[in-house]
Amino acid sequence: MSNATRNYSLDVLRILACVAVILAHIVGVPIMRGQALPGTFDFNLCLFLIGIRRWGVSVFMMITGFFMLDPKKELPLKRLYSKNVLRMLTALIFWSAVYALVLHKPFYPLGSQESHFWYLGMIIGVYLAVPILRNITANPALMKYFLCAWFCIMLYSFIGKQVTLPFCLDEVLFALPPGYCILGYYMRYLSERLKEGDPKIRRVCHGIYWLGLLGLLVTAIGGVISQNDDSILFDYSSPNMIFCSAAILLFAACHHIKPSDRMSAIILNCSECTFGIYLMHALILIEVYSRLARFVPQMVPHMILCTLIAFFLGYAMTLIIKKIPFVNKYIV
Repeated sequence: MSNATRNYSLDVLRILACVAVILAHIVGVPIMRGQALPGTFDFNLCLFLIGIRRWGVSVFMMITGFFMLDPKKELPLKRLYSKNVLRMLTALIFWSAVYALVLHKPFYPLGSQESHFWYLGMIIGVYLAVPILRNITANPALMKYFLCAWFCIMLYSFIGKQVTLPFCLDEVLFALPPGYCILGYYMRYLSERLKEGDPKIRRVCHGIYWLGLLGLLVTAIGGVISQNDDSILFDYSSPNMIFCSAAILLFAACHHIKPSDRMSAIILNCSECTFGIYLMHALILIEVYSRLARFVPQMVPHMILCTLIAFFLGYAMTLIIKKIPFVNKYIV
């Protein structure tokens, strides 16, 4: 994609999603450590922030589908494995070793104890399924059928986490990550159809926006009402999360920003570093969180500073690693 036709809104969204993921590993800590007690302002604020930023991971999955499931763009198996799959594997092994060394933990190359590395294993599985998923996105009717079936199964799974149901349907073809990826491409499909001026598509997009706004409010406010940081409303299979994530990506896909040449270069550079930031942000937070609390004990400023430090320090470290020939392609 040339810079003239590039949608920088998607790059900004990728950056915001990265910030949301970093925030995810901060806002729950006061609750986990008993520093924010149920019913207090701090406790409710943490729950609200957990809900308001919950879309980060699901939007990352959808962005993957947005770009990789385009059937009009060639994606040979050799390139898929040598570029995408290999990069995830080498990054997982390398950073698992780094975390094990720094934190004095056992080294598990393909099963690191760091919780955020689950995403790498999941995305490797998605990459392996990409050739199959592209056959679905190549057929609009089949894509719509898949999404309808997927949504019904996610809804069934969501209900099943609250009441006992006779079957488990979420461990089949219509699993969570492939569905989000296809949903991501469907948002691209809608944005392209919208440019043609189809009034029916416009109504569909407006409907998704309203459902997305409702989903965001339900997630954030419902989490506070539940007084539970593990609320079912925070689950990625919940309808509120699905609609919220879809609306956010659709909005970015349909509303192109036109930054100056200098700003577009900054946005693009930062967007390309988000993978590296994601990989090392947890390590930075482990080193920074408690130390910073000694100087900034107030919860809100502390969380904001931790997020900014993790993001920009991770950004700086990623830029340095990217200057290392050959290695930079496989570990960030």
